[in-house]
Amino acid sequence: MDPSTQPAGDALQKGGEAMQAGKFVDAEKWFSVAVKANPEDADARMELGVAELRVGKAKEATDMLHEALRGTLRCWGKPFSRHRLYADASAR
Repeated sequence: MDPSTQPAGDALQKGGEAMQAGKFVDAEKWFSVAVKANPEDADARMELGVAELRVGKAKEATDMLHEALRGTLRCWGKPFSRHRLYADASAR
């Protein structure tokens, strides 16, 4: 099966299956498809970073894991920002 023709959700699932089977090169390909399909998906970026580590691509993995962390913090930052705004408004 060609990873490049698969939807992002399927690619994440296939990547996870490949990781569990110890097929890290295949997992990297699947997770790459998921990231290309949905660049804002921090989970897909994290999975790709881990797969890159497993195949010995430390620099790429580090960059991808930093991007995943930044994406996660952006997602978490929105609710926290809203919470702070609500707390500030309630204190007045």
